[in-house]
Amino acid sequence: MNNLTTGLIKLTSSLKNKKKREENSLFLVEGAKLCDELYKSTYKTKFVVLKKGASPKTLKHAENFAQNKVPVYFTNEKTFLRISDTVTPQDILAVVKFKDDETLPKESFIALDQIADPGNIGTIIRTAEWFGFKQVILSESCTGKYNPKLVRAAMGSLFRMKIITGINFEKSLKTLFPKHELFGASLEATNNIESIKLKGKFGLIFGSESHGISKKVKELLTGEFVIPGKGAESLNVAVSAGISMYYFQKRERDKFIND
Repeated sequence: MNNLTTGLIKLTSSLKNKKKREENSLFLVEGAKLCDELYKSTYKTKFVVLKKGASPKTLKHAENFAQNKVPVYFTNEKTFLRISDTVTPQDILAVVKFKDDETLPKESFIALDQIADPGNIGTIIRTAEWFGFKQVILSESCTGKYNPKLVRAAMGSLFRMKIITGINFEKSLKTLFPKHELFGASLEATNNIESIKLKGKFGLIFGSESHGISKKVKELLTGEFVIPGKGAESLNVAVSAGISMYYFQKRERDKFIND
């Protein structure tokens, strides 16, 4: 294990910037738990950085990478703070290569339109995995899937799920999933979520809290639904998505049992 070089310090620090991530096709993964999830995944790790004085548990994580011929470097606390994206970083981070994911045309999916908050997107990805979904599609206007805050919020689900980006969102939903019913969450909808009936596989589409689903995407929908409630003006989009996923997966299970 060698000391982190000046060139690698500059590269690692630059990956906090979206443009630099895209130029290098690299992103950051921080913390022992996420690095462990990364190690178990199909993502390719370019190198790992340890803070000097790292815990024995962290050193064990680093050894796993080293055994797979991934370079591991040490650096001091000051430099580690410089290259990290968090205010109080743990003692390990990894620089990881981008990976393209392909859609699963026979599976139901979650699609996100115009959502900018990386924490919300990461939480939705994590929740989607919990409810058994295998893929999440991000529109061009969403925050990129390798935003450091998104990676942390997804809590390892990013490495196991199919997260599809870089497609023409409006054209591709129907092209890639011609037989799926498409449902969108909307405050203007008249149909209660509990009234939705499913015929087969489906896509659930969520827009931002401020803009909702774009007009062109709405034109693709089989139907819209609202989650009834009292009090607040609207639900946080990640909360709305979680409730919706629960209801739709329950409908799908009920349909399977009754068929």
